[in-house]
Amino acid sequence: MYMGRVIVTISILLIIGPTFAAQQKLAENQSVADVLTGLQSKDWVERAKAYEQLAGDSIAMRRQEVKAALIDLLDRENHLPLSKVVKPEDGEAYGEYVSSLIGSVMSIVDWQNPRQLCVLAHSPFDPDSNLATRLVLAGQPILPCLMQMTESKSFGDRYIVSELLVQIGAKNSNLSFGTAQKIRDVTIASLHDSNEMIRTGTVHALTRFGGEDMIPALKEVAETDPAPEVNGYSIRKMAIGAIAAIQNRSHK
Repeated sequence: MYMGRVIVTISILLIIGPTFAAQQKLAENQSVADVLTGLQSKDWVERAKAYEQLAGDSIAMRRQEVKAALIDLLDRENHLPLSKVVKPEDGEAYGEYVSSLIGSVMSIVDWQNPRQLCVLAHSPFDPDSNLATRLVLAGQPILPCLMQMTESKSFGDRYIVSELLVQIGAKNSNLSFGTAQKIRDVTIASLHDSNEMIRTGTVHALTRFGGEDMIPALKEVAETDPAPEVNGYSIRKMAIGAIAAIQNRSHK
């Protein structure tokens, strides 16, 4: 697993925006083309330095080739085998770099472009972050990518998708019946995922956004989830709380 999608916690920095890039312009003897070449380096430190130079130059950041290159860079970082290219002691620094890159891409992405949204969706981020909210608001353009991610072998992908789809189903009233049904089916499957964290995340999302139609599935979780209770906490108890939260919302 992608260093545990390591950066999930570090990338909470997205809440306050990119912090990695120093505010410095390109050196006078450097061209944008030269710096873009640095984004292709096999060394993540060199890629980060090139990114830092671009992100610190507001004029360069307005150029279309720079925007396209940064989106492509994030796409590549998303799929790197981190354990092979980043030393454990560099994990935090790498996480700050990627978190800042995500913030920059958020500022330049076309929120109606499915491919660009999919790059963001594959990034490591917290499902309660600003990025998650923006992807949910994108609605239909992001759905094909999220549906594809439900079949991913990556725990990180399935964890994010299980929470985002619950939110999309709750916040987009114009979904077709077929799409709404697919989201419901994925949500129920996530409640029974073999990974405990995915089940926990799905129950968490339903606590905040679930509708009454999910109460029967949550009752089943409350009765049958196999995770043991630890220090008074269990997914079964979470499911009971989710049911109560949904009922409270429904009766208002």
